[in-house]
Amino acid sequence: AEAGQVWGYDPSFCAGYPAATIFELSTKLWERTARLLSTVVSFPVAYKIFPVSVVLAIPLLLWVTGWGFRLAWPARAALVGIGTLYFWASLLREMAQTGMVAFVLGVYGALATAGILWRWMTEHGGRGQAPPLRETVLLGLAGAALLAAHPTAPVLVGIPALCLLAVWSF
Repeated sequence: AEAGQVWGYDPSFCAGYPAATIFELSTKLWERTARLLSTVVSFPVAYKIFPVSVVLAIPLLLWVTGWGFRLAWPARAALVGIGTLYFWASLLREMAQTGMVAFVLGVYGALATAGILWRWMTEHGGRGQAPPLRETVLLGLAGAALLAAHPTAPVLVGIPALCLLAVWSF
């Protein structure tokens, strides 16, 4: 702040180490991203790229959600608009501003994963047939990314997955 710039971390606190305590698992992806990008750009810039990327990814994740649930283009655009507006008008924005960016990624990533899961469950002609390869790969990648992003990912994905399974079963 003395130089007129706010970097988002204090180099005199924990020597600028972005990971909080060793028990704070939700900062690990942010930390790894910042460390990886700091080989290309300065560390303060690298530190900022992750939260900005998460906020910019929200419309994309909502679009994937609409694709997974097979929403028509106008409904998908409405989902993106309303879902993005919800971010800016809700507690999720406050969470992102206070450093809980990984949870925001987890919430919107869980919606996208639920959409991919729905498409995976309904893409093939019926039960007993092999699931589609594209959706299987997407589902695996989404699950792995979410687990790396936030430790509550199994809960964030598990509850919608159980609800979708219950709907699909009937």
